[in-house]
Amino acid sequence: MRRCSSSCRRGRETGYITIPQDWLYTFYVRSDAQSHLCIGDRQVVQGNGNETITYDGDMLLKAGKHPIRVEYVNDFARALLQVSWQGSKFEKKEIGKDSLWRAP
Repeated sequence: MRRCSSSCRRGRETGYITIPQDWLYTFYVRSDAQSHLCIGDRQVVQGNGNETITYDGDMLLKAGKHPIRVEYVNDFARALLQVSWQGSKFEKKEIGKDSLWRAP
């Protein structure tokens, strides 16, 4: 995995994600431009397209709260960004409010 940079500044969401159990999780980012998803200081997903496509990446995580950051750059009028995940006990789904916490 690559380290995240802070070079993308057009759109950025930060907070914490609650991981229910120790496991390998798959994260998905569907976007129509540059996008990055980071857990802690590790880049898990990187998208560099100018068309709508889903990018994915895996990360082994321990149960508990982890910092999460999504960065997005789009130079077009319309923008698309969807963030999903999948674990051992659940199918692919959007990361919901029940799993996200705002940074203090």
